[in-house]
Amino acid sequence: MDKEKLIYFISAANHLSFTKAAADCYVVQGTISKQIAALEKELNVKLFVRKGQVLELTEAGRRLYADSSDYLEQYNTIENNLKKLYLAFTDNLSLAVGTMEQPLVVDSLKRFHACCPNVNINFSTYTYRRMAARFRNSALDIGFCCNTCADTVLEAKKIEIYKKPWLVCAAENSPFWQLSRQDRAMLKDQTVISIFGDRYDTVFRYCAENPMKHKDFYFTNATISLWALVQSGIGVAILPPFMQEMMKTGVRFEDVLERPLETGFSVVYSDKKSKQGAIEKYMEFFKNI
Repeated sequence: MDKEKLIYFISAANHLSFTKAAADCYVVQGTISKQIAALEKELNVKLFVRKGQVLELTEAGRRLYADSSDYLEQYNTIENNLKKLYLAFTDNLSLAVGTMEQPLVVDSLKRFHACCPNVNINFSTYTYRRMAARFRNSALDIGFCCNTCADTVLEAKKIEIYKKPWLVCAAENSPFWQLSRQDRAMLKDQTVISIFGDRYDTVFRYCAENPMKHKDFYFTNATISLWALVQSGIGVAILPPFMQEMMKTGVRFEDVLERPLETGFSVVYSDKKSKQGAIEKYMEFFKNI
């Protein structure tokens, strides 16, 4: 399964249309059809079926589509690593953050690059589900994530690097701040904005396990969209204190929860022998935490 076929498949699956996929990939429709047919023959499965004028993914197609971003990323990582050989990097380090850990990684990145400039860092942002999967597939060396995610990565080691009670965040002019202290502590009648709502969603789990009085949830897929929703006054969020530096405009943070949310954050790392030198050098910055 080469990269070109995978790109055509992803586009066709996104649009559920070979015509739109052809326009998206700047090729004729016949090229898309032939490449998809060749991919189906190679994998010995049907990826699409037609129901009248409607194109649908088969079960095999849905499975491939769910994993296709990881496959494509692996292709790109291999290509980038090969292209960078001439730069004489001594090693490659695959590092990632989750949906909100960017502030926790900056200092260590700066110091590591200063002492090891010849180590090439492949840096990515993942959902916690994908980060855990990348560790299981031995495709990730170091990751920064909440402990809810870190505790599921049994294939790696971890060091907790941050733990403080989370804060409630809302727009400065939100009616939320006019509520009584007791009602704010219970998020009374509030729409809680959170990321994903899956088993790695710390806020969703906290609200489910505590007697809160929130109205409903509004799920998004990234911190940047969560900020926009909070700043727009659409709802409130519960965030770790280090997020305050990233959300300086138009929002207010307060420690108002009746029962503290204290999920911490860890750096999770692999002990792969082939990269042990680079990983150990990076982890030196966390040994005294």
